[in-house]
Amino acid sequence: MFRKKLYKGIIWGIFVLVLLQVSLFSQDEAEKIAMKSPRFQTLQEILNSKENTSQKAEAIKESLKAMDERGLLQIWEEAYKEKQIEIAYIVGSEMIRRWEESPPSISFFIKEILNKKKNTDYRLALVSYLGSSKGKKFIKEGDKPNIAEIYFRIVVDKQENSKLRAESMLNLTVLQPNKKTFRTIINMLNSKEDIVKGYAAHCLKLLGDEEAIQPLLKSLENIVRRKNADEMADTTRRLMVALGRFKVKEAISLISEVADTTDNPDIFGSAVYSLGQIRSPEIILPMLKAWKKTERFRESKSLCDGSCWAAMRHNEDLVIDVLSGKIGGSIPAGIELISKMQEIRGVADEERAVGSLQNYLNSSDSNIRQLTVEALHNINTPKAKKLLQQRLKVEKEDKIIKMLQEFVPKTSNEEAEHEKASMTNKTIPPALPPKF
Repeated sequence: MFRKKLYKGIIWGIFVLVLLQVSLFSQDEAEKIAMKSPRFQTLQEILNSKENTSQKAEAIKESLKAMDERGLLQIWEEAYKEKQIEIAYIVGSEMIRRWEESPPSISFFIKEILNKKKNTDYRLALVSYLGSSKGKKFIKEGDKPNIAEIYFRIVVDKQENSKLRAESMLNLTVLQPNKKTFRTIINMLNSKEDIVKGYAAHCLKLLGDEEAIQPLLKSLENIVRRKNADEMADTTRRLMVALGRFKVKEAISLISEVADTTDNPDIFGSAVYSLGQIRSPEIILPMLKAWKKTERFRESKSLCDGSCWAAMRHNEDLVIDVLSGKIGGSIPAGIELISKMQEIRGVADEERAVGSLQNYLNSSDSNIRQLTVEALHNINTPKAKKLLQQRLKVEKEDKIIKMLQEFVPKTSNEEAEHEKASMTNKTIPPALPPKF
């Protein structure tokens, strides 16, 4: 009897707990709904309705028209709080449209942006607007020191949101590109926040002060030494690009190591882009080494190959100058790079490339002759074909003879057809810039 009563008591206890949880859940939901303003709920209902897109747009337009600026700002912030990005975008667009007709005072922005009680994403939206082309239009020269000061306060405040600090840093760089800004930003390279450190590198690149080179180099050295490039992706990419823009040859080995070890195709793309920006014969070997390792990216291999092609297309004249003997550099690597460029999207100047290669058909080094034969075959112009035919008559290396026999056309008709085809202009796609 006692056991039966005990079991009944346990069952009733569980039942009451379930009811209590449901009740509390319902109460929480009700409170959450009640907290939303009626105007915000109206916009939500419109977006969730079954009306078509144009009908929704018209209904939203009418709803926003009835709101004053204060109401719009409240809903804009509320949308960010509720993570309703679509509503935030709609209301923000309407707010910006009104600001174009009647700009608010700078004091309004200063007050809203510095108010830490406001939603962070809302404050970030205001900072982003001030840094946009539309926002810059109504900033008067006399307002710039005050705005720069709020950016400065946010940037140096370690308790602030990292995205807000990064965006403020970028705005500060553009608004006030002076030595004070430089000193402020160079210290941000010591930040532990990836986005803050990355934006610092980007801003130092924009400022263009060569005093930043050694701190940038040291920051990249630390990442390479700790082997955490992929963990600090934003910082790593922006450091490499900054050093590439400054054309720092001392950074070549560090950037090359990142390119060879990263598992992130975006980091790889930034690495080869940065090597290409340095524009030195010393990049030829590291570039070829990186290009030969793109198989590991599997689905992204073609994109990584395209990044290598774009970087070397920017340096095609440099490679040809190396092959022509005008400047020093690795001859075998230069030949292979010309060959790989032609395989992907082509070289810009086929005639000049062939001219720089032809002397290496007579090299005493069989490896160089083999690489040259492959490169000329890939270029495949009438002149390249003729050079291969001539080499076939005198070549003594069995392996190269076999290659030449495979590459050289067997009939004059084939050669005529090729010559006809080569007269058609090639449409070479433009080099795609990397993501930053």
